[in-house]
Amino acid sequence: MATEIGPAQKIGIIGLGRMGTAIAKNILKSGFKVTVFNRSESKTTPLIDLGAIKARTPKEVALNSDIVVSSLRDNNAVLEVITGKDGILSGF
Repeated sequence: MATEIGPAQKIGIIGLGRMGTAIAKNILKSGFKVTVFNRSESKTTPLIDLGAIKARTPKEVALNSDIVVSSLRDNNAVLEVITGKDGILSGF
């Protein structure tokens, strides 16, 4: 049995390089609520202009999302986003 995704689903995107930004833009175009985080805050601006919500930390993304997608450069960045002081898991 297929699972339906409701229109109110909230998606979080962490990491706004070329791939993360493209993913976020496509999800926004599909009508989902999108929360974004990037270490360089300036990369969030074009997405905020398209309707995304800016998070101050990965933890904030996780707390405000049903699904979190990350597009990060390397293992250290992944570990920091997940287990760091304000990482995804710090809110649980």
